[in-house]
Amino acid sequence: MGNRFGLTFKAILIAASTLAQPALADDFIPGGEEQFKITAGGIIAQIDSGVGLNGTTQKGTVIDLDGLNSNKKVANFVLGAQWRPGSRHRISGTYFTTKKDRSVSFDRSVTVGDDTLIPPTTLNSTSKNRFIFATYQYSFVKKPTLEIAGLLGAYVNKFSAEISGTATVSNSSGITTINKTVDYKPSVTVPMPLIGASVDWYVSPQFSVNGSLSGLKAKIGDVNGSVYVASAGAE
Repeated sequence: MGNRFGLTFKAILIAASTLAQPALADDFIPGGEEQFKITAGGIIAQIDSGVGLNGTTQKGTVIDLDGLNSNKKVANFVLGAQWRPGSRHRISGTYFTTKKDRSVSFDRSVTVGDDTLIPPTTLNSTSKNRFIFATYQYSFVKKPTLEIAGLLGAYVNKFSAEISGTATVSNSSGITTINKTVDYKPSVTVPMPLIGASVDWYVSPQFSVNGSLSGLKAKIGDVNGSVYVASAGAE
């Protein structure tokens, strides 16, 4: 059918626990001097996404998949690694997933593919995101207690959704069916570059605080996307 769809996306990520290189209790690695670091834990993620599925002759209505009436919100684990090949250079990778189930109600006509859904209509939706971030950081400021770096990277999001239920549907030929079972499963993989900055404050050899902000807005093929990632953590 040649269906296409658009996706809008924004994310705020807060990472949890961090595990650094093993060290003796009286022999901590100074902050900013570690060569390898593994990050693992849970996440709290704010996801704002909408999807519109185009038909062969008509443009799909963008459907908000993340409203206040969400029935279930799941934030899964986060796993990352960092390698410091030089004192001012860091290469990092992070992977995490999110999933949200909710009901979607329409009080107006909505176009999905070649169908027009007649209100009032309530459908079930499940949206999933699988994220991979890869970044390179160069530290313009490198002190024993403070490190400020510029950030360049790449972001890949595998987004999928399922919208299903029963509805009164009018097709492209104008034929209306009452209580028709519908099941739409759009998906897309969106790669985007990232640019931003990060700061690390090494309070003591045992404790540090870090944060970063990065993002970009771009149109890739049929997908209009923007990603803004803010992270904060403590080790």
